[in-house]
Amino acid sequence: MTDSRVYKSPLLGEQYDDMRHSCGLRILVYPKEMETAYAMLGVGYGAADTPLKMPAGLPKGDMTPLGVAHFLEHKMFEGKDGASCDHRFAALGAEVNAYTSYDRTVYYISCTKNFKEALAELINLVSELHVTRASVSREQDIISEEIRMNDDSPFERCYAEMLRAMYHHHRVREEICGTEASVKKITPKLLKAHFDAFYCPENMVLAVSGRMTSQDVWDVVNAVWDQKCPAGSLPETSVLPEPAIAHKSYTEMKMQVAKPLFCIGVKDVDIPQNPNALFRRDLCMTILSEMLFSRSGDFYNDLFEVGSITPTYAYGTAIGRGYGYFAVSGEGDDPTLIYRKFCDYVASVKEKGLSEEDFERSRRILYADYITGFDATEDIAQSLITYAMDGVELFDFIPTVKSITLQEITQLMKTCFDPSRFVLSVVSPLDSEYVKE
Repeated sequence: MTDSRVYKSPLLGEQYDDMRHSCGLRILVYPKEMETAYAMLGVGYGAADTPLKMPAGLPKGDMTPLGVAHFLEHKMFEGKDGASCDHRFAALGAEVNAYTSYDRTVYYISCTKNFKEALAELINLVSELHVTRASVSREQDIISEEIRMNDDSPFERCYAEMLRAMYHHHRVREEICGTEASVKKITPKLLKAHFDAFYCPENMVLAVSGRMTSQDVWDVVNAVWDQKCPAGSLPETSVLPEPAIAHKSYTEMKMQVAKPLFCIGVKDVDIPQNPNALFRRDLCMTILSEMLFSRSGDFYNDLFEVGSITPTYAYGTAIGRGYGYFAVSGEGDDPTLIYRKFCDYVASVKEKGLSEEDFERSRRILYADYITGFDATEDIAQSLITYAMDGVELFDFIPTVKSITLQEITQLMKTCFDPSRFVLSVVSPLDSEYVKE
């Protein structure tokens, strides 16, 4: 085995193997005596990745149609005969699926038997692309329908418009699926060029958890990719710099809803490039979000007690290459009132200071979520692939969270929670006369 090591956590009593195959594939194996085995194969190519250089005859990176990564994910499930390869997994008793995010595409399987055979099929799945003009045309219709379904979802639209209001340039402001117009521009040649550029083993990570050994997984990879290892030359990708302020502070649209929906976003542009620093920033944002917007906190309870907000309330954070934000969403009769309360609440907390008790409570919640993630092979595989593709190690979590201080969280709030970075997105009922004051 090439470049192999074992990561151990004496505190948790857990360990996993980290190997690098000669084809370039990184392999993570976490043996776990559980009935269901999971494997996730991540490709470092997502909706926000725009190659700086494209092969001759294809549009330049910044002109590449939106939705190529997601379209490619769909087409990987098509076999040589034009039929879906799902039946090959079903015959082994395995379930297969995939998802595309802004910075990666992940294919995954789960099964209780025939794991080696199912894993070989998973690797085969991402090893070859079979597309024709006719199959691309059929897929354009399928994805266009998916886009229309998303457009018909009020919560999806409210959140998407928040991102569009928040960002000037970054592709996080665009839909992962693309638009109906952009999807129509995708060709077999374009898909093949992106497949050849990004779908190579050195740009992939395989994470496995279940009743198998590292040698078992290694043997499967050897059997598949020693025979047909795709060549690839990873292109550079670009991320346009973002102004600190939001693109616009308010956006509203009308849809068929009974009560107005809202999404409040807070833009963070101080995004580290170093993976460890980015990971730390992610944890700090999560802690701060929990401290400020928890359902047990003042912001939610003050609004809920007077009926200004419903239990659909949600909050969270997101961070990636070149973008990061806090989001609070829900429904209520007067989104403008909720937004004013939000601004007043943030200003009050900044003046009074954050609570040490809230800080410790939020850290304990993170600890609990992390530790319970070792109780299921699906959660383990998901954590392995996420941490590895983010450039950090799974057991880095506890020492990093332990080293975060209240002063660090306070500084994050001071720099990030500036009103010029706030966005309010509203979806109001079709027959309403709601107007932002």
